[in-house]
Amino acid sequence: MLRELFRKERGQALTAFSIALVGLIGFIALVVDGGNAYVHKTKTQTAADAAAVAGAIKLAEGASTSTVISVASQYAYDNGAGDVQVTLEEGNAVHVQVDESFPTFFAPIVGINQMHAVADSTAIVDIVGAAGNLLPMVVYDQEFEYGTRYELFNDTTEAPGAFGWADWDGPPHSTPELIYRIYHPESSGVVHTGDLIGATPGLRPTPGVINALRSWIGKEVVVPLYDEISGSGSNTRYHISGFGVFTMEDVVTHGGHHGSELTVHGYFVERAIPNAEGGGTEDRGAHTVKLTQ
Repeated sequence: MLRELFRKERGQALTAFSIALVGLIGFIALVVDGGNAYVHKTKTQTAADAAAVAGAIKLAEGASTSTVISVASQYAYDNGAGDVQVTLEEGNAVHVQVDESFPTFFAPIVGINQMHAVADSTAIVDIVGAAGNLLPMVVYDQEFEYGTRYELFNDTTEAPGAFGWADWDGPPHSTPELIYRIYHPESSGVVHTGDLIGATPGLRPTPGVINALRSWIGKEVVVPLYDEISGSGSNTRYHISGFGVFTMEDVVTHGGHHGSELTVHGYFVERAIPNAEGGGTEDRGAHTVKLTQ
C-alpha cells in the first residue's frame, strides 16, 4: 500500500511539474518575446516619426508630392523599417505607417513564429505664428515670389521692400547694441504675429553694422514682416503680420539724402523653421513642422 501511495504521489508530482514547466516557459516567452516586441515597436515608431517629419520638412519647402513620399520612405527604411506607406493628407500633413516583421525566440513553442510591430505617425506643416532667432530687420509684407531677387532698403517708410531696424527691448538705442543683435539673432526673443515692435531710429549703417550684415551673406535668416506702421521716431511701431526666410546675397552701400545708406540683396525661400510656433494666417514661406500622432 505504501509503494502504491508513493507511486501515485510521484505521478502527481510529475504532472504538477509538467504544468509548472509549461507555465514557466510561457512566462519566459512573455518576458523575452514581449520585451523584444516592445523594442521593435519603439524602433518602428522612431522610424515612422522620423519619416513623417522628414517628409513634412520637404513639404514645407514646396517639394512635389513624389519627392515628399520618396524622402519620407527613405528615412523610414534608413531607420530599419520594413514595409512603409506614405500618404499626404489635406495638403499639409504627411502620414507614415511602418510595419516590421521579426522572428520570436520562445513563442514558437506555442505556435507563434513571427510577430509584427506597426507604427503610425503624422506630421503637419503650419504657418509660423511666432518665432525667435530673428535678424533685426523688419520687412514690409507682400506676396513674395520665391527665388526672385529683392532689394531691401534701410528706411522706415511703409513701402514694399523697406525695412527698419527692430527694437526688441526698448530704448536706449545704440549702434553697438544693433551690431550685437545682428550677430546674435537669438537676442530677439520670441515675436508673435500681431505684436507691435519698436524701431531704432537715427542709427546709420556704420562699417560695424555693414560688416555684421555681411557675415550673413550666403546664409538664410528669418525676418519679421509688417503690414502697418504707427507713430514716428522713437515711437514708431511695426505691426507684425508674419515671418519670412531670406537668403542674403550681398550688402551694398550708397549715398542717400540721409547720408550713407545700404541695400540688402537676396531672395525669399520656403523653409521649416526649428522651434517656431504655428497659428499664423499669412503664408510667406516660413513654416513650422510638428508631430500630431
